[in-house]
Amino acid sequence: MMKDETPAPRTSDLPPCPLTHYCQCFIDELYQYSGSYWKEYFVENPQNERLMEKLCTHILTCPTCTTALTRARRVRLQQRCALREVLNEGEQKVPSTTEQTLIALRSWQKSLQKTSAGTNNSKS
Repeated sequence: MMKDETPAPRTSDLPPCPLTHYCQCFIDELYQYSGSYWKEYFVENPQNERLMEKLCTHILTCPTCTTALTRARRVRLQQRCALREVLNEGEQKVPSTTEQTLIALRSWQKSLQKTSAGTNNSKS
């Protein structure tokens, strides 16, 4: 079972950093910081905008946070690849229902057309 935690960097060769936790928590935001969504988000949470600005400049100079983010991105990539494999495998095992759904929709449309044609004929 996968843990729902961000892996901590090995700090044996890196200096400790009090902002590493925040960098890992805001990993998505750090890589999408310039998007319009975040501008709206920060209007509601101005303290987060200040923190984000601080983190954006901080990670440029902090080897601990840079390493932590690199490792977190690598773990996410591995998780996404594993999920993609599971989805592809499941898609091959379970037959697609698209064709059956389209047939059912066509049948339903035909029955609606017959019903409405019958209603129009009875009114005449």
